[in-house]
Amino acid sequence: MPTYLVERYVPRAASAQLAEIVSTAKAAAGQAGGSPGAIRCLAVTLVPGDELCYCLFEAPTIEAVRHAHDLAQIPCERIIEAFHATAQAPDGGASPP
Repeated sequence: MPTYLVERYVPRAASAQLAEIVSTAKAAAGQAGGSPGAIRCLAVTLVPGDELCYCLFEAPTIEAVRHAHDLAQIPCERIIEAFHATAQAPDGGASPP
């Protein structure tokens, strides 16, 4: 299933607000939860210095992501298709943050 990156403007956001931002991203995904090909929130990255938040979603279409955000009344600057890879440690496990 394709992945999409959602860019959101979050003025004066701090790392303390990350839990709230994650819950709004999950709320957007939950708007499509009962439909076939529902979307899923994979990751959230907050960049407080730039007042930006990037949310990665797995979804059947870009329109599904846009529609879920509209239903949840969560504004976003843009939504683009993205390719996501997770870094792996040499032993095959996930690398530490």
